[in-house]
Amino acid sequence: MVVAGVWYFVFREGKEERVSRLVREGRTAMDLQDFVTAESRLQEALRLTPGNGVLLHNLGVVYLKLNRPEDARTTFERAAAAYGPEANELRAEELFQEATISYGEKQWARAASELERAIAAHPTRVQLHTRLLDLQLGPLQKPAAAESTTTRFLRLCGPTPENLGNAAYVHYQNKSYAEAENLSRQAIALQDSFIQGHAILARSLWKSGRPRDGLQALETPIARWPDAPALWVSRSLLLADIGERIEALNAADRAVALAPGDFESHQARQKALALLGRYDEALREIDVARQLTQDPSEQRMLQTQQSIVRHMMGLEAGGTVTRSDSLGTGP
Repeated sequence: MVVAGVWYFVFREGKEERVSRLVREGRTAMDLQDFVTAESRLQEALRLTPGNGVLLHNLGVVYLKLNRPEDARTTFERAAAAYGPEANELRAEELFQEATISYGEKQWARAASELERAIAAHPTRVQLHTRLLDLQLGPLQKPAAAESTTTRFLRLCGPTPENLGNAAYVHYQNKSYAEAENLSRQAIALQDSFIQGHAILARSLWKSGRPRDGLQALETPIARWPDAPALWVSRSLLLADIGERIEALNAADRAVALAPGDFESHQARQKALALLGRYDEALREIDVARQLTQDPSEQRMLQTQQSIVRHMMGLEAGGTVTRSDSLGTGP
C-alpha cells in the first residue's frame, strides 16, 4: 500500500500539467476542425484556471467556428475584462473581435462603440481607426464623425505616408473622392516614391469625373517606377473609361506580367478583355482571380461579373450587340 501511494504521488498529473495538456488537445482539435472537442477541452481548462484571458479568447474563436456569435461575444467580453491595465493591447483585440461580430450582424452603431473602446485601449493600432472610419463613411453615413476620426487617427498614429494612404484608401472605397485626393496628395508630398499614393490619387481624379487628369498624374510615376503593378492597374482602368480599350489591355497585361498573383491586376485584365468582347478570355481571368482571394465581398463581385459576361456572350450570340460598356471599369 505504501509503494502504491508513493507511485500515485509521483505520477499524479498536477494542475499546470493538466491545463497544458488540455490546451494542447484543444489546439489539436482546432487544427482538425473538431470544434466541439476543442470547446470541451477549453471549458475544462477554464474550470481549472478561471479568468484566463488567453483561454477565453481561444474559446471565443471556437464559438465563432461553431456559428455561435452570441456565445463568442460574451466570451470575448469576459476575456477583455480578465486583462489587467498592463494588457491593454490584448483587451483591444477582444473588443475588436466583438466589433467584428456586430459588423457581421449589421449592428453598425454597436460595432462603432466597440471600436471606440478598442481605440481607447490601444490608440496606435491602425486597423481600429480605419475600421471605424469605414463604418462612419459607409453604413453609418456620418461624414462629420469620419472627419474627426481621420484627424484623430493621424494625430495618434502619425501622419506618415502609409497612414495617409490608408485613410485615403478608405475614403476612396466609400466614394469620398475629394478627401481621398487630398489625403493622397499629402502622402505623396511627404514621400514622392509612395506608389500607393499615386495610384489612389489617379483613381480619385478618375472617379471625380477627371480621368484624363488621372492619366496625366500617372505619367511621371510610371516613367520613374515602371515595375509598379498598382500604377499599371490604375492606368488600365482609366484608359478603359475613356474608350482606349487596346491600351487598357496592354496596361493590364503589363500589371499581370509584373505581379501574376495580384488580384487587382487580373481584375483589370478581365475588364479590359470583356470590353473588347473577348468574353472567353475574360471568364478565364475571373476564374484566376477567384483563386487569389478569400474575401467574401470580392467573391460575390466576381460572381456578379461572371454573370454579366455570360449575359453579354448570349446577347452577342443572338446578334443583339457586339460590344458593351455596361461591364464598367471596377473600383
